Amino acid sequence: MNRKIKIGAIILARCDSTRLPGKVLRKLNGKPLIWYCLERIKKVKEIDLIIVATSDKKNDDRLAKYANQEGLSIFRGSKENVSERFLECSKHFMLDYAIRINVDCPLIDIKLLRTGVSLIKKNYDLITNVYPRTFPFGIILEIVKVKKYAQIFQNFLSADHFEHVTQYMYENINEFKFYNLINSDNSKNFLKYRLTIDNIKHLKNFRKFLKIYPKQWTKNDFYDAIRFGGFEI
Repeated sequence: MNRKIKIGAIILARCDSTRLPGKVLRKLNGKPLIWYCLERIKKVKEIDLIIVATSDKKNDDRLAKYANQEGLSIFRGSKENVSERFLECSKHFMLDYAIRINVDCPLIDIKLLRTGVSLIKKNYDLITNVYPRTFPFGIILEIVKVKKYAQIFQNFLSADHFEHVTQYMYENINEFKFYNLINSDNSKNFLKYRLTIDNIKHLKNFRKFLKIYPKQWTKNDFYDAIRFGGFEI
C-alpha cells in the first residue's frame, strides 16, 4: 500500500521586519496579521500540517507563544538563513511537500492553493505561479518537493539563495520538473497591483478594506481588493 503524501504549509515569519516591525502580530480589526493567513490555509483540507517557522531569537518568543496558543506546530531555526530554516522545518516534520507561505500576503487565494495541492500527485519538484507571474503581487503559490530541495540545498552559494527560499530553483529552472499556474483572466494587467503588507500605508489600506467588505474573511478574494482600490503599484 502506498504511503500517504504528507503536505505542510510553512509560514515563514519573524517579528523584526525592517519596513514594518512586528507586522506578523499587528492587529487588523482585532486580529493579528498572521490570523488572516491561517484562516485561508485551513480551508484546504488536504494540507496535513500548518507550521509557523520563526527564528530562535528571543525577539520571536511572542510569535512562538501565539502559535502555541493557536494550537499550531512551531519550528525555530536560523534567523538569517531562511532557506535552511525552511528545509530543516520540512525535515523535522517529515514533509514530502512544503508550501511556502509569506505572512505579509494575507489574501492567499484558496482556489489557487487547492489547485496547486491537487498537482502534487504529478510528482513535480516545484509548483508555482510566478514563472511567469500573471497574478497580482502578493497572490503567490510555491510548493516544493522536500526531497529535491534537500538535494539542491548544497548547491546554494549566494546570499539570495539563502534569503529567498526558491531563488536557486528559478535561476536553474531547467534542472527541475515544474508546473506554472497561469491566470486565465486576461481582462486587465494584474501586475499593476500589490496585495502585500510591507509598510504602514499598506496596513492602513488593508484595515479599510476589511471594514468595507463585511463578508466572511475566507469569502473575500483579490478581485474584491482590486475593486476596493488603493493597492495599485
